[in-house]
Amino acid sequence: MSNSTDEKFIAYWSEKRKLGKNKYALLHGVVYFAMPAFICSELVKNIFHIGNYEISIARFTIGLIVWSLLGFYLFRLFQWRTQENRFNQLQKKGGQ
Repeated sequence: MSNSTDEKFIAYWSEKRKLGKNKYALLHGVVYFAMPAFICSELVKNIFHIGNYEISIARFTIGLIVWSLLGFYLFRLFQWRTQENRFNQLQKKGGQ
């Protein structure tokens, strides 16, 4: 290993990848990213009265579903692949 950052990443990703792609995307893409981002954006719209905004159960539910699907697929497609590529490159580098 070249430095402690690489070693920390390998240890971190070795544990995270045990979740599998779908559980990782659900946890990180939906729970840690999409839901908080959506709720914060709704609060900002409501607090600052942006546009003609009125919160409703339907709007909240649809928004939460859309943000959750986006977060899931973005993290599943891109974040997982990026982390796996970095992990594999560091593993090859460490093995040489």
